Amino acid sequence: MAKALIIDLKLNNIGSVIESFKKIDVECTTKLTKKNIDSADFLVLPGVGSFPAGMKYIKQNKIDVIIKKFSKSKQKKIVGICLGMQLLFEKSNELGLTTQGLSLIKGKVVNLNTKLKPNNKSLIPNIGWHQINVKNRDKLFYRKINKQNYYFIHSYCVETKYSKDISSYIKLDGKKIISSVQRENIFGFQFHPEKSGKKGSFLLKSFVSSFVK
Repeated sequence: MAKALIIDLKLNNIGSVIESFKKIDVECTTKLTKKNIDSADFLVLPGVGSFPAGMKYIKQNKIDVIIKKFSKSKQKKIVGICLGMQLLFEKSNELGLTTQGLSLIKGKVVNLNTKLKPNNKSLIPNIGWHQINVKNRDKLFYRKINKQNYYFIHSYCVETKYSKDISSYIKLDGKKIISSVQRENIFGFQFHPEKSGKKGSFLLKSFVSSFVK
């Protein structure tokens, strides 16, 4: 059975994330013990809320040390969901502040309004279902989710320094908004698989089975 270490940032109820993985027979824990860290196949960084609050909690509890150490083991995977994906990047300008992130992926987090101007017709925050357009189909399981709809709720989005790190995108007002990223063993989903019903469950199962036998 695959094992997941779920990082609880105390910003939202992570129960739905845990239940989503349990449904596909993944053993989950939130306890940051050495035993759990060493035995986990992958680490999940979920989150809903602000980038500054998320990084403050991570720094205060030295979770950044755990995550960065975990990332150096190429046999293990890290996946960020929504805010968790954004925290993987170098910095964010949320709340008018420049906050340093985990810097596991080169790039930054920007306001969706800024990204979509001057033809902004979409409502911000972006809430609802959007079709995923896969950019790099050779990246593990991504070809399986092309043209599928997943649930989003966010006011900020990421910009990568390297286009090869983009695995999929959605379109808002005719502009491409990154919906998932991958850099080596680091993954990120801007959408919420745990809130996307059967398709979300299929995505998580495909993700896990792509590296855990």
